[in-house]
Amino acid sequence: MTTDPASVSLARDTLTGGLRDLDIADGPSESPQSSSNSNSNSTLSGRGRQNASFINEKVEAIFELMRDLFDPETNPNGIVNLGVADNALCRNELLQLTYADRMTASSRLFKAIAGLFNTKTPDYPESNRSPLPLLGVEPEHIAIGSGATGILDQLFWALCDHGDGVLLSTPYYNAFDNDLTSRAGAVIVPVAVPVPKPRHGDGKSESESESGSVLDTSEMVAADTVRLYEDALLDAQSRGTRVKVLLFCNPHNPSGAIAPRQTVVGLARLAAKHKLHFVCDEIYARSCFATPHTPHPPTFHSVLSIDVRAEAGLDPAYVHVVTSASKDFGINGFRLGLLVSQHNRELHRAMTALGLLAQSAAPAAALWRTWLEDHDFLAWYLEENRRRMAKAYAYVTDWLEHYGIPYADANSGHFFLADFTRFLGGGGGGGGGGGDSAGQPAADQASEREQRDREGELVGRMLKQRVFVAPGSQYHHPSPGWFRVTFTQDPRALRAGLQRLARVFGLDDGFEDGRELLDLEHGGKPSPLDADAHKVKDKGVSPAASRHPIVARDAWGNDKDGMMPLPAANSPSSSDAPLHVPRSLTSATSAAPGDLCVTLLGVAAFFAPFFLIDSSMPLAAGTGTFGLVATWACGLLVLKRRNRAKAHASQLSSVRSDLAEA
Repeated sequence: MTTDPASVSLARDTLTGGLRDLDIADGPSESPQSSSNSNSNSTLSGRGRQNASFINEKVEAIFELMRDLFDPETNPNGIVNLGVADNALCRNELLQLTYADRMTASSRLFKAIAGLFNTKTPDYPESNRSPLPLLGVEPEHIAIGSGATGILDQLFWALCDHGDGVLLSTPYYNAFDNDLTSRAGAVIVPVAVPVPKPRHGDGKSESESESGSVLDTSEMVAADTVRLYEDALLDAQSRGTRVKVLLFCNPHNPSGAIAPRQTVVGLARLAAKHKLHFVCDEIYARSCFATPHTPHPPTFHSVLSIDVRAEAGLDPAYVHVVTSASKDFGINGFRLGLLVSQHNRELHRAMTALGLLAQSAAPAAALWRTWLEDHDFLAWYLEENRRRMAKAYAYVTDWLEHYGIPYADANSGHFFLADFTRFLGGGGGGGGGGGDSAGQPAADQASEREQRDREGELVGRMLKQRVFVAPGSQYHHPSPGWFRVTFTQDPRALRAGLQRLARVFGLDDGFEDGRELLDLEHGGKPSPLDADAHKVKDKGVSPAASRHPIVARDAWGNDKDGMMPLPAANSPSSSDAPLHVPRSLTSATSAAPGDLCVTLLGVAAFFAPFFLIDSSMPLAAGTGTFGLVATWACGLLVLKRRNRAKAHASQLSSVRSDLAEA
């Protein structure tokens, strides 16, 4: 049996017409700056236009329906949806984690993210020097996908046709090689910009004057950077590559550098000149910090805070920002990536069509949304996270300076670049390497190919000592011997890692052994969760339960109080409040089956003497005594477990009552 296409079209038209009568079918009108679906005005690739065309008026009508669903308590006049395969019969017991009302995520998450952009500057709460977006971010400006990787994959599929070029400065985040090329088929056009100047073992940087002050080179950096990008673009075009996108990572991975505002404006001007999409990866925007050597780093300026039309002549329909929950919030496993594009509705149609193939998970979305809505904890976390990052950075760079190992200053992200060139040669204790006796790096006398091979050998020596630092070759660093060092780890891991690196490098003066373990909590402010702990413990609820479902743990992920947070429901019929129950309630609400087995063994031991009396009196007496003790102990164990089960059941009932009242 085949389906008549005319009948399908008639059904869709009927649905759309019915929804329009309810005033929910019409989406937002096209902005004067938005692109239309026509090929002549479209900013998208051919396949991007095809994806965008899927999200037509009929599909948008279904999306609008999902945002106005019936709920007996919160939306009694909503639409009763009897047309989607969705089983709600046991939803109260399953926490009601159903389809999101905005298809790729819940409306509350979209609103919470918009609120983060609009009310919290990137340097909030310590400062407001880093500006807010020029135009308020609306939920309609946001696309949510499966991590920044998923967002980049969808975005470059929509912006580029197969073989189109993407300008990207080296060194760059190694996953871009996969994110931009594996499915989208874009071609990375590398731009060889100057790498950050190293700070030598004496702590002095090449960018400092003789008086010790840091030289202001922002104007020079901006001019040089723009020129090098344009040179790379013209070279690619001469070789037949059509360049469509300029991808700019700010703050930068892997260097941890923050680009000055002039550079952002200059690159926007270049994008306007060549009609390129300007994609800014700002995934570390809220992870900028000061260090003793750079107490006043460049202020981060998001491209969203710049009037690109007035200052650079760039149509804002070509401006897009990519970020995620992973880095600034330390929750990589949530896989929640974001695109913010404020003037390109056609792109959002394409992103929605592609996003339906890789939607975010309701539990992760509910947990992050709860975090974003807890303003007290959010303020504490952002400030405390940056403070701890600065301390950990200083701890690791002090180790490098002690041994005279050059590194490049960083003021953002989780890492920095260090120069291990002198360790590429042979020799050194503990399987490590080092330079020759005259202090001349052994690798300087080798070709670049040989140096790259030695870089790989150094990684092998590291792994033998059970430590890994990522080599610069993974990030297309132009100079062999540079490595990306991650410093945002548990203090115990940092100590062990530095001790093992010392063995690899043949540095055996015991410096790391002789200093105190990094104390992250000293000097910090107490968490708002700690202040609320006494208010909820008597109810058997986690101290974090009434505030935030992710953070009922210590600094390194260990449960503080044995509580297991369960995520909020993501459907209108729930109160959308997080559910938290003690971990024990999920596994011990009745006497364990093992209790019966233990009791039976005790009873068997008690009666054993009656069977052994004729064969061995001592054995019978001993077994009988053991049986009496075992039976008595097992009886107490079962009684204790049953009493605890009753208490747990009462506790769970109290928790559910509190949630019902909420």
